[in-house]
Amino acid sequence: AQPGFDTGGVYLVNAGFGADPQKAAALEQRFYHQLQSLPELRGVAIGGSPMMGTWTPPIYTGAASGRTLASYATAGYFATLGIPLVRGRDFTPLENQHGAPVAVISESTAKRLWPNEDPVGKRFKLDMNFDGKLSEFAVIGVVADVRFANLSRVDPAHVYLNRDATHLDWMLVKAAGDRAGAL
Repeated sequence: AQPGFDTGGVYLVNAGFGADPQKAAALEQRFYHQLQSLPELRGVAIGGSPMMGTWTPPIYTGAASGRTLASYATAGYFATLGIPLVRGRDFTPLENQHGAPVAVISESTAKRLWPNEDPVGKRFKLDMNFDGKLSEFAVIGVVADVRFANLSRVDPAHVYLNRDATHLDWMLVKAAGDRAGAL
């Protein structure tokens, strides 16, 4: 079975940017922007990496509730991993910079929460820290289903949250053409 993403030519980059969270986030952003300017790279994004973990917060829409897989992503994340956008749009760099409360959801999530409805523009809430305090997000896009958490099954529900500039995560770098030249 196909996983729904393409890791060919994609490398994970993780670095220690220091113990001070604000300085670390600023250094990561500078490094991220420098990598984006390299012609040897076809894609650079920050976010969760397939097969390397998610979390499963409670999700609520008013009419439905349950659990969902969740991970973070920046603009260009889906293109870098070859995950097709099927409706709506991707995150923007400005949304990433300011931590806008927007999300991209999987097709299975859309069908489960809003059957026979356009999910773009709909809102849902997550219990991000499992403490009863709910955070609200607006759906801006829908992507194809993937096998992000387990290769044996398609994710039953997955929300990709806008990754703000203060949240450190994996950097995914996709080489353009010759991998050796990019490294």
